[in-house]
Amino acid sequence: MIENHKSRLNYLKELFNFYFGDLKIQIIDWDKDKYPNLEIMVKNLCKKFQIGKVRVIILEEGFNAHAMSFFGSRIKVSKKLMENLGENELEAVIAHEFSHLYFRHSILALTVLSVFVIPLLALTILTSIFPNNPPLLFLWFLSALALFFSPKIMNWVKLHNEIIADREAALRIENPLFLEKALIKLYIRNPDWTKRPTRLSVISSGLSWIKAYFFGFTHPFLKERIEHIKFANEMRNKNE
Repeated sequence: MIENHKSRLNYLKELFNFYFGDLKIQIIDWDKDKYPNLEIMVKNLCKKFQIGKVRVIILEEGFNAHAMSFFGSRIKVSKKLMENLGENELEAVIAHEFSHLYFRHSILALTVLSVFVIPLLALTILTSIFPNNPPLLFLWFLSALALFFSPKIMNWVKLHNEIIADREAALRIENPLFLEKALIKLYIRNPDWTKRPTRLSVISSGLSWIKAYFFGFTHPFLKERIEHIKFANEMRNKNE
């Protein structure tokens, strides 16, 4: 119990020092012996994308990477992913996440979601104050209906953001081929795919496919992503 409290306090201290101190890059749970060039890689990408402070968190679980730009720039990368990628491929994946930070895609997604959530909240308050007002009730119904279909629009925004992040990474790294290779490894080397799915996981994935039918997918298909990366590289070469 005491050790848990100490670790939490240390985590809060590190967080405070990062956001309010002079530290520019912070890497959490970093195996320096296994990935000695990770900090240099992140520093180079900070310069390329002109981002002042970045916090990189290494995750024990999962086989992916993602970025968040709420209250500072954070990138999360799983250990399994790092173990399956070469150094150049890892840099390409992190460059993709830097692109999300550069364009502040988290804030963009929150803004789009707010367009659907805020009117419904406001109308819910108004209908509680004026319960028998037909125009307000009708507007509340329209807002609720719009919120129901908002995942489809949110998915469309996420698809667009992924293509933009791929394009920007391809334009800023030296060889976009490494991003292609990393995406292929993400596609075919997920460790979880080597296991036979449980009954519960099949039921869960079945429900997600129903959701995808109505609302779409959050990431483009691999073929589409590779085509966009190659096109961005061609345009860069023609512009040089």
